[in-house]
Amino acid sequence: MARSLAAPPSVVPRQIRTVSDLGASVRAQRLKLKLRIDDAAALAGISVGALSRLENGASALSFSALSKLLDALGLTLLVVPKGEAPPIDRSAQ
Repeated sequence: MARSLAAPPSVVPRQIRTVSDLGASVRAQRLKLKLRIDDAAALAGISVGALSRLENGASALSFSALSKLLDALGLTLLVVPKGEAPPIDRSAQ
């Protein structure tokens, strides 16, 4: 009998304060999608080195490259006033 897979966990909004936070979120999503780093970089049209540096918190990408990467990984950037931000589950960070 085939075993059914559990539904993936719902996405929890994360507050990004540093390049390291951004890199960790990008890596988590890439791994969730079961993408190798070279495949994710190719999908986004960026170099493997640039993606590796971002995931390790060593370097940020240009806004254009970041936008392409987030889109390729099914992520979005949300900028809202602090008082209007969705609640953040600090235990998930």
